[in-house]
Amino acid sequence: MAIVRHVALSGTVRSTVERTIVDGSSVIAKAITSQQTSLLLGTGGNHKREPDADSFLGEFRGAVVVPLASGERTLGALVALDRDEGFDAFDDDDLRLFEALAAHASTTMERAQLVEELRLEAESKWHQATHDQLTGLPNRTLFLDRAAGALTDKAGRRSRC
Repeated sequence: MAIVRHVALSGTVRSTVERTIVDGSSVIAKAITSQQTSLLLGTGGNHKREPDADSFLGEFRGAVVVPLASGERTLGALVALDRDEGFDAFDDDDLRLFEALAAHASTTMERAQLVEELRLEAESKWHQATHDQLTGLPNRTLFLDRAAGALTDKAGRRSRC
């Protein structure tokens, strides 16, 4: 069982983001745990496919499922479902295109995570430099910084008058 946040996009429904639990039998859970891409097509002929069913996705006639991987860790999965009837079913070209998209998305997510880690580290270092380690109270460095800022603001207001 995995906890997943998913984003649903549709032309008729406003986009939503929600936290959901996905059981292990879902094709999404299998993609995340195995780091394997999947091209899933319903049963039957090319244009008269009978829908498959998934515990999370529900019924679908065609799906492309690609994991978002970062080295040995899987960040999530991208899923495309049910092309409009005027288009051909998903094929290997779609799968390769979706894999490239997933690789770009994974890289972007990794970079965003690194930026967030750097931001948190900078905040932590600033707090350590401006607060006493034992008591957590502001120290002289913070006092001097705030005093200089207050004096600069006051001098700036006078010069504008």
